[in-house]
Amino acid sequence: MMGSLNELLDYESYKPPEPGDAPKISVWVHALFTVKTPATGLNGLAREAIERSFRKTAARFGVEMDEVCAIDDHCHALFRLPSNVDLETFVVYLQSESEKTLEEKRFSAIPTAWEERYTAVSVGARELEEARRHIRSQTRVHGKISYSERYRNFILRYG
Repeated sequence: MMGSLNELLDYESYKPPEPGDAPKISVWVHALFTVKTPATGLNGLAREAIERSFRKTAARFGVEMDEVCAIDDHCHALFRLPSNVDLETFVVYLQSESEKTLEEKRFSAIPTAWEERYTAVSVGARELEEARRHIRSQTRVHGKISYSERYRNFILRYG
């Protein structure tokens, strides 16, 4: 059990960091992206290409991409977003770069595109491993539970 805030912080000995020594702040984000044309689905090669594209884009932004799992009609990603990277801008690049990759590789006769809307929730340190397990389990649960039920469970669990 954690103590009170006063017990956790020693106000007497606290000194603010010097400007150059300020800690880097980041937030863990679990994002969910949906395919705009789910009838096309994402085959195994397309899923791998999306995952590689997400990791490549994240590296360009200095974002730590921890987990990525693309399924037939959606994709989960867990990443650490540094304070100098805007979430919306990063997501736009994730989506556009992966769409370009899929278009170049021509995995489907119908172009694959992401819905403009996405879901992104912050993940605290205590929930990080649970979020990883949830993302890794997607290939097992896919097909057993409908997408709408999975989405509902995602929102209920993470807000």
